[in-house]
Amino acid sequence: MMQLPARLPVDGQYMTPRESEIVWLYAQGLSATQIAERLNVSSKTINRHCENIRARFGLRGYHALLQFALKIRPELEKWVNSPIKMGKLAY
Repeated sequence: MMQLPARLPVDGQYMTPRESEIVWLYAQGLSATQIAERLNVSSKTINRHCENIRARFGLRGYHALLQFALKIRPELEKWVNSPIKMGKLAY
């Protein structure tokens, strides 16, 4: 089980636990369809979360989102590996 804080601070903004989880899974190399299957939600739901993330962080398109995911992956890993876990995310 992946655990992240209730609100993950990134570049002066915040991501929800679900958004953080989706970005983490993108950074792991999963596609939107694979993420939807893993989280038991529709691809439309994943796409909506991605739209929200892109809007909040000024990203344009899938490739920008993927680059963002890879950029913040070390920050996400700190929370995943931290002994202090504030929220729980299943993956």
